[in-house]
Amino acid sequence: MAEMSSGRQQLAWLPAAGTLLSILSCKGTLAIITGLSLMGVTLHINVHVWATAIVAFSILAVFGLALGYRQHRTIGTLFLGIAGALVVIFSIYGSRFILLRDIPRNAFEIAGFAGLAIAAIWDWRLKKACRLPGVG
Repeated sequence: MAEMSSGRQQLAWLPAAGTLLSILSCKGTLAIITGLSLMGVTLHINVHVWATAIVAFSILAVFGLALGYRQHRTIGTLFLGIAGALVVIFSIYGSRFILLRDIPRNAFEIAGFAGLAIAAIWDWRLKKACRLPGVG
């Protein structure tokens, strides 16, 4: 049982890493492309690969939250992470099927990333509280 617990602790970074990689693969790529364009360099990227990377990292973050749930048993982190990931996925793939006139796509996407980030921070704090002596 102790080995299983230490294995989970080794993956405690997974929700934060998945969230950060998802945000960086989305907004970081845009920043790099913008910077290169300002310098006169044209860079072509495959948008399907780019979108797949964003979604894969979001799902990785949710997987890490699911592992955290097994440790601290607080379902809110998992629900918030799933909701955030679904919003990110919808902003990438679903927004072209449903016309969102009142909500800009970028704001919708940022709300999803915020949900993932809040869930990752909440999960980290709960895991930290579980490790304290006399708690959990």
